[in-house]
Amino acid sequence: MATKNSHKILVVDDEQSIREAIYTLLTMEGYSVATAEDGIVALKKLQNNSYDLLITDLVMPNMGGAELLDWVYQSNLKMTALVITGSPISNMEEYLKDKGAFACIPKPFQLKHLSFMVQKGLKIKSGRTPSKGINSLKS
Repeated sequence: MATKNSHKILVVDDEQSIREAIYTLLTMEGYSVATAEDGIVALKKLQNNSYDLLITDLVMPNMGGAELLDWVYQSNLKMTALVITGSPISNMEEYLKDKGAFACIPKPFQLKHLSFMVQKGLKIKSGRTPSKGINSLKS
């Protein structure tokens, strides 16, 4: 399928079914999508490629999403991040926002909500929509 845009997205989640569902959705929408099963694999991809949006789970083996976001922030990469998690984040919202996450979607989520948030994140990255802090989206 020809891409309708040039946005590149990295999806990081240790659950294969979630990675595959997000990959399928976003490629069908015309995005260029790469996947990684944990933060370590994601780091290698981030060191060799540039992405517009990072979608990451928080709790994963080897390196979790919070550590990955910290690395992205410290590396000064210009990308927006969207967190997907089955864990409560109420005590981490400010930290995640400071590291570049504009929203957190609790698992389980509906793919149409994820699609909407991806569009929103890409608008924030391009400067068309100001980020007003982390948002939670109930599915």
